[in-house]
Amino acid sequence: MVFDETTEVEDGDIKEINITHVVKEGAEKADPSQFELLKVLGQGSFGKVFLVRKVTPPDNNQLYAMKVLRKATLKVRDRVRTKMERDILADVNHPFVVKLHYGELILLFVCVCVCVCVCVCVWRCSNTLCCVSVFKQQLHGKNILFSDGYILKEDIGMGSFSVCKRCIHKATNTEYAVKVIDKTNTDPSEEIEILLRYGQHPNIITLKDVYDNGKQVYLVTELMRGGELLDRILKQKFFSEREASAVLHTITKTVEYLHSQGVVHRDLKPSNILYVDESGNPESLRICDFGFAKQLRADNGLLMTPCYTANFVAPEVLKRQGYDEGCDIWSLGVLLYTMIAGFTPFANGPEDTPEEILSRIGSGHFTLTGGNWDAVSDAAKDLVSKMLHVDPHQRLTAKQVLKHLWIIQRDKLPNSQLQHQDAKLVKGAMAATYSALKSSQPPPELKSIESSFLAQRRVKKLPSTSL
Repeated sequence: MVFDETTEVEDGDIKEINITHVVKEGAEKADPSQFELLKVLGQGSFGKVFLVRKVTPPDNNQLYAMKVLRKATLKVRDRVRTKMERDILADVNHPFVVKLHYGELILLFVCVCVCVCVCVCVWRCSNTLCCVSVFKQQLHGKNILFSDGYILKEDIGMGSFSVCKRCIHKATNTEYAVKVIDKTNTDPSEEIEILLRYGQHPNIITLKDVYDNGKQVYLVTELMRGGELLDRILKQKFFSEREASAVLHTITKTVEYLHSQGVVHRDLKPSNILYVDESGNPESLRICDFGFAKQLRADNGLLMTPCYTANFVAPEVLKRQGYDEGCDIWSLGVLLYTMIAGFTPFANGPEDTPEEILSRIGSGHFTLTGGNWDAVSDAAKDLVSKMLHVDPHQRLTAKQVLKHLWIIQRDKLPNSQLQHQDAKLVKGAMAATYSALKSSQPPPELKSIESSFLAQRRVKKLPSTSL
């Protein structure tokens, strides 16, 4: 099979690459639909290596490693080198050189336009490779509709650019949740990629299916049957400081994991922390809705893994990352304050204006006396004050929170009942707090094309015309 020639432009030069399939003698032509993505094995400068399972005969159920390169990050010379690599591996057969089983240059849409890939190379994995807690994933393009596999049911949640509904998988009659995202208002690529990479964590919502009909993206996830964290706490007849510590420990260790991977959630309000079942066990908590989450990237847009961060990320990028991590800790501090005090730290109720709420937040003042505060431990007060510090760079990190005495010495905390305000009042105040924060974010500033990094780089490359 031969595709049409692809014309590429680089630094003013036009070059052509003839994109063709390469199939070794005796091997079949590869197709992305023949492989099931299991998990990410590694990441390089231009793409990732996935653990995949072949789903079609004759080698179905065989594990392979699939190298996927991002077309957007590859220049012409990089694509030529990739083609050369593929051709060399196809011709070489040596016990100490990786064996290429399937290799073809194809245009492949992975994960609903998260990235356009130019090359897929597949190597067979060792039979001794341990594949524990395999992350089964099905990624569907525009030719397969959500309604082909699922029955859509009632609304269970609303977002700024999305709606969450219950749905039923036709083949298994299993209930799931589906987040329907309007692509005209937001790009779900980052959210999908984060869920694909980190959804295997036990306290992060699991992504089951992805569909794209051109206008909307459907993210099928596990159904959160236990409801929102704050709802359950406010409905409990008995909730103690010790239980609050267990809840914060579970959520913070999940946030610490995300931060260690260069991911910031940026929207850790209580409505995005839910129970997967009715047990009320802190380990059944899931962090959901990664619509505002971001991954640490270098100036060229490539993801930065933790081991490369210190040497290759600009200081201002790291500073921004630290700020975003601090915002996550602040959100957890608001949650902790509310669990202990029984009311929110910066809003008295849903009738508070955004200006009033933002003024209190900006001042950094909140009360740690009266009510429940007269009965809780000093360690709790210390932790709250350090998580809600007005300067995000002076707040505790997630790792420091996990090492705080209030967390590690939970068994010594008081087990007395904590009182709380009316549930409707508390939830209204919490909603008002995050609504005020969202309204305070300035709109993006549009600048001239000449001020962009790309335009400035091109100007530098132009030959001088001065005499």
